[in-house]
Amino acid sequence: MYISMDEDKMDKTWQEMIKYYNLRGSHIRANTKLIKDLSQIFWQGRRYALPLYVVISRSGYIVEFDTYRPSEKKRLYDTIEKYVK
Repeated sequence: MYISMDEDKMDKTWQEMIKYYNLRGSHIRANTKLIKDLSQIFWQGRRYALPLYVVISRSGYIVEFDTYRPSEKKRLYDTIEKYVK
């Protein structure tokens, strides 16, 4: 899942980047409440740094924080595989 936390004025660029990089998966735009909630979960309410890639278990727990980027496909898949067996 990809979550955009960009300002509304970046919507067109965001859509273009999804197509340009052929990013498969779910893409959502975060509203103000979701940004606040994610900021609390991942950065304890402080300023955030993006991009951030995490692996979340089936039960909803963050099991890998700041993991490999999708461009590091083999390493990312190996990491995910540890949690789906």
